Amino acid sequence: MSETPTPRTTARALLALACAFALLHLPALASAQRLAGRIIDAPTQLGVAGAVLTQLSADGRTLARTLSAEGGRFTLVLDANARTVRVVRIGYVPRTFSRTELERGDVGRADIVMQRIPVALDPVRVMGNGCPVRSDARRALALLDQARDGLLAAVVSREGKSVSAVRLRYERTLEDGERPDSQRVWVDSTSAASTTFTTAPSAALLAERGFLEETPDRGNVMHAPDADVFLDDAFVNAYCVRLASPSAARPTQVGLGFFPAEGIRKRGQVNIEGTVWVDTARRELREVEFEYVGLPRQLAMRRPGGTISFLALTNGLVLVDRWRLRLVGISLDTLPGSLGRGRPVLRDRVHISETGGEVASVRWPEGTYQAPLGALRVVAQSEERQPMADVKLRLDGTDYRATTDTAGSARMERLLPGPYSLVVFDPRLAPIDLVLPTGVRFDAHRDSLHVATFIVPQVPPKMLDFCAQRRVVPTRTTDTIPWIIGRVRRTDGALVTPGIVRAKKLITGGEWDQVGETFHVGTDGLFWVCAYGLIGVTQVRIEYSADSGEFRRLQVPMQGSLTVIPFVVDP
Repeated sequence: MSETPTPRTTARALLALACAFALLHLPALASAQRLAGRIIDAPTQLGVAGAVLTQLSADGRTLARTLSAEGGRFTLVLDANARTVRVVRIGYVPRTFSRTELERGDVGRADIVMQRIPVALDPVRVMGNGCPVRSDARRALALLDQARDGLLAAVVSREGKSVSAVRLRYERTLEDGERPDSQRVWVDSTSAASTTFTTAPSAALLAERGFLEETPDRGNVMHAPDADVFLDDAFVNAYCVRLASPSAARPTQVGLGFFPAEGIRKRGQVNIEGTVWVDTARRELREVEFEYVGLPRQLAMRRPGGTISFLALTNGLVLVDRWRLRLVGISLDTLPGSLGRGRPVLRDRVHISETGGEVASVRWPEGTYQAPLGALRVVAQSEERQPMADVKLRLDGTDYRATTDTAGSARMERLLPGPYSLVVFDPRLAPIDLVLPTGVRFDAHRDSLHVATFIVPQVPPKMLDFCAQRRVVPTRTTDTIPWIIGRVRRTDGALVTPGIVRAKKLITGGEWDQVGETFHVGTDGLFWVCAYGLIGVTQVRIEYSADSGEFRRLQVPMQGSLTVIPFVVDP
């Protein structure tokens, strides 16, 4: 989205090189069972942040975990049931110490020296049934262990102290399946957060049922793997690994390919295959790329899948800083009949969208991180080319907002890459949820600034054209005659039925006389009235009829040069 799957077995083997290369200085633990120290890189003697220290019971259960911070510093308060402490860090040989070793002496301090991974390292697991025999199997399994060490750091980061993060989310539609046609962006989190990205189902469920879930209320839901999934043996046992081909775009990275074992594939089940990229120069987990496999060919050829990127902070925390899902769906499209037969033709229409997010900034007591995002600077002017202050601006469909200063200037930052359209938010139009386009359209890029100057619109362009064609208003402003703009809406929020709207003014004798021409309303409900007959009118009655049926009426006072009318009707 095969026969009954046979899970692969996992065997644990000892790392003989671990003790041979490591140097340890452990003057020991004080009576408070508190241990402090540093994780040290053997070649440089510099501190190593991001190492995971795990306390284990006699039967191997995890009791507590912590990360080494900036400079390699760590503090452990030993659990009463802890018998060993295991230290792992991507790019380094793992270390394991018994409680007896840790409790020697009376100082309560330990500096643990970690050796970097040698070129050839024995893996700690072997392949089970369902995976092909490959010449690169030993190197692939060793890289798998390193990748899992990096993923473990991401999980422990989530369990430990939180950070203050600004997280942005987006949804995009893709034109021709590649270029973003439009997007919606919003701030998803601005407070303390211990996680930036998670997937809903457990790893066991994903391994058993696949990554496509059929739900009664949400339809088909595609799931993505997170760090917990890759660390879970239920998932790992169902997949095979291989070394990926080198990428010119990743000169310092090594890729670990993963794909579902033949023995666990089920007919009609959707799984994933992809690559985990590890930066061997910086000894950091970089990215997971994956595609969904098992989908119908019509969908699979559009390459649905995603990426998950990791960011290692200087304080040792590892966060998912970017994530993206490329989703594909099908709907029926009706085409006119051909050859004059008049019978409609039905065909499948493929929709491609993208959803994801990015951490814009992170703040913690010792430092900050700012993502490389785009920015916009604009100058708002009147028709006379004079700067306009206090103009409220927004990037349409997003949470990005700004207000111009006395020089007519405004700036927006932290722009996710993608297409944007700048609009004016006029508070007078808020009751009918209408914004005014400025004509400023652009694509934001990382570490770049887009600059533009525009004339501030006073009314919607369609309204301006409509009234100008009738020679009602000679200028672009609303100062010439009173105008009416409104929106017909249903109480349930659904689209209105197309119909007509007409405006009437109160004349002598209590009669209502139509002003201007009848306006045809579409499903968006927008309408406007422009006529010299509105000059001097204090009360107006708006009448709406759907499908030439009964008219519904609303009487309102005129509000100066621009009267805004929300016209709410029952279904």
